[in-house]
Amino acid sequence: MNDAVSLIQQDHRVLEKLLHQLRDPAVDRVAVVEEVRARLAAHRRAAEQVYPLLAGNDRAADRMPDLATAEERLEALRASDPTSDRFEGALREFSEAVAQHIQTEETEVLPEFAIDDDPKMLERAGAAFDDHRVDELRVYGIDDRAPGR
Repeated sequence: MNDAVSLIQQDHRVLEKLLHQLRDPAVDRVAVVEEVRARLAAHRRAAEQVYPLLAGNDRAADRMPDLATAEERLEALRASDPTSDRFEGALREFSEAVAQHIQTEETEVLPEFAIDDDPKMLERAGAAFDDHRVDELRVYGIDDRAPGR
């Protein structure tokens, strides 16, 4: 499906896979961290554009789960040597912050959108989310379009 709720959840699954890859010391952790950085930024910026469509302009800022903690912990992760214990600790803290964002968004916010909004509006919001996400990822050199788009 290409509705906003499904695409946001799909974005979460990609982030979770990348975090799983980072647990493997044999991967190019620097490259994966940079991809995580790009995808997290794209997720946030796309959500900032789409939440007003889903929640109404007056409630949009209140409904969007905060990513500030995850972004702060990402910077600590980026500053760490990928072969060090410090990296492992920073990865654990970053993963926890991302998991908290995902859990809040998927259990508290997105179900309301799926119930409250009409399917056509969710599809329009999904297209807008995907467009903003793809545009932001291109800034980082990643060409990524949702399946079927």
